[in-house]
Amino acid sequence: MDINYYTKYDRGFQLLCELQPSDRYTQGIELKDVRLIKDNRELYSQPGVYILANKLGEVLKIGQTSNMFNRIYTQYKCVSNATNHRIRDYIKTVEPLLVYVYMLPKKKTRIPLGLNKYTVYTSFAGGFEHALLKEFKDTTKALPKLNTMIR
Repeated sequence: MDINYYTKYDRGFQLLCELQPSDRYTQGIELKDVRLIKDNRELYSQPGVYILANKLGEVLKIGQTSNMFNRIYTQYKCVSNATNHRIRDYIKTVEPLLVYVYMLPKKKTRIPLGLNKYTVYTSFAGGFEHALLKEFKDTTKALPKLNTMIR
């Protein structure tokens, strides 16, 4: 399965930007062609599922986030954790990656409990990510190279 499977026939995934090596930042990664995400910050501050692919179209990671702007624009560049280190190391030593995104609505729900009503926000990003990873694994008999598990 390559990125065309997710982008052809108006399936909803759209190219957002490219993650590439850089000496400008401590972590060594910067975003190329970020105008779309910067000019539409409100839209991209929503939940969604993203795919990291190389320029040949090979899907290398499927992930989800509650805030696409923070995940792509900030976390891959700055935040230290095992996943981000794995992605950054790959970008710095192997090749730049293209970021494709599928934005999802945030759902507001009111939950009554006793005398109180709680307002909570959720999305289907986690479930959608799980379904895509399961389909990928069922089809290819493996997870994308930079994914470590299905949740």
